[in-house]
Amino acid sequence: MQEHEEPFSERQLLTAVETVAKRTIRPRMSAIGLSRWADDVAGDVIVSAWKARAGFNPELGQLEAWITGIARNRMADLIDAETRRNPGDLVSGPKDSPVAVEEVLDRIAASDPRSWGTDIAVIVAEHLATMTWLRPVIAAAASVMETQAFMVGFLTHLKFESDVKTASAAFGLSEQRVRDCKRLFELHCQVIRTAIEHKHSVAGRGIRITDLIECLPGADESGSWTRETAVAMSSWKGPIGQVPVEHVVKVTGWERNTVRQYVSTTKTLLQVALGVLSAKDSKGKA
Repeated sequence: MQEHEEPFSERQLLTAVETVAKRTIRPRMSAIGLSRWADDVAGDVIVSAWKARAGFNPELGQLEAWITGIARNRMADLIDAETRRNPGDLVSGPKDSPVAVEEVLDRIAASDPRSWGTDIAVIVAEHLATMTWLRPVIAAAASVMETQAFMVGFLTHLKFESDVKTASAAFGLSEQRVRDCKRLFELHCQVIRTAIEHKHSVAGRGIRITDLIECLPGADESGSWTRETAVAMSSWKGPIGQVPVEHVVKVTGWERNTVRQYVSTTKTLLQVALGVLSAKDSKGKA
């Protein structure tokens, strides 16, 4: 390369950044609930890459790979700033640790030699291409779940193969917290998948509470208590959203504290099912 020759042109830079934004930045930011910042990250990547262009050596790798590395750093910067602005929304990390939880998760995901952290949902979907239901289910779960609960549950399954103890040590979270996130992730995916399969059956008519209950895990499935809770809630004469805990206790015979937790989770899952069943397709049809 001649002394004053640029390693890449502005056009090549913009093309490469757009590719990285499509494959990595937008999916990654969407998965953690910060999709609104994806374009800002892409803009920062353009500026950073152009300023650092003298450090790019095409003999050591492709331009897109080099830019992906810069994109990871810019995403980590934005995630850290966002989580510091909204600390109330975060899962508590290791005591006395100044590192944001998302940054810890991002490091763990990116540490895999196959680069899980580059674009987790897309890569997993590509590796399990025969499971055509995976991509919409994961995307829907990411959009409705609390960000850290989704990431912990998702990575516990797909990076740590459901090994709660190993995931707990890696995340710096209690085993109970990891177990709770894993269980919540599983429940959301179960409900979303079932609702997607049932969506055609409610087309053209109003959605009933029985339709929502049918989306919850059945008697022979993990999480069947959600359906039992919902059935008990539906027997209340008033609005289901206002059902008293005492009513569910009376119907089920369960402990009050257990019922309080079950009712809270079940209400959320019923709302998730309603969202999937009532969502309009790309043509505007429900």
